[in-house]
Amino acid sequence: MNRETRRWIRRNIESPVATRLGSIISPIYHLLFDGLDRRNAGRNQAKLAQEIQTELSFLFGAHRGNIVPNEGVPFPPSFDYAFVTVAIDDILILFCRGRGELDVHVASWDAPNEWHEICLLLNLIEKKENRQRWGVLDLRDASRLVESHVDQIKEAFVERSGNDLKQRLAAVYADDRLAMREADWDINKRLRSIRRG
Repeated sequence: MNRETRRWIRRNIESPVATRLGSIISPIYHLLFDGLDRRNAGRNQAKLAQEIQTELSFLFGAHRGNIVPNEGVPFPPSFDYAFVTVAIDDILILFCRGRGELDVHVASWDAPNEWHEICLLLNLIEKKENRQRWGVLDLRDASRLVESHVDQIKEAFVERSGNDLKQRLAAVYADDRLAMREADWDINKRLRSIRRG
């Protein structure tokens, strides 16, 4: 079978059949499993919240933090993901756990949709030239990072002259976008050469 025949079959037979099956199966899945998905997601979220209150108790004691609703996070999330947002003073700390990984992001209360990885943020706060990105291993590691830097993190989001954190974050994100475009270009170049060869 040649390439044009395969494309025609995919476009005219496989795609419409898959679309119709999806439109039939999706409502049935939601009818049968939506409640179970929501229950499991609620359990995962409650478990993560409890572990945060235990491991990062200083947020709730000394810093009078509160768990607040997650903004812009789908519920129920995919797979086994759980999201918990803690507000302390003028910052929000988002904990995201799922598929064996933990991510911690920080945002200003004034810009609750501009999340920044805590490790990147700490590199910029400490003005390290060699910015290394590392992951948070677990809640104990997160506790160690946050507790030793919580005042610096709060101070970083205060608007005042001389605080160039936003500019430095913008520069890092611009570099990231450029690197992603270059990688995308390289991948597409390799794919074109494979198709030709």
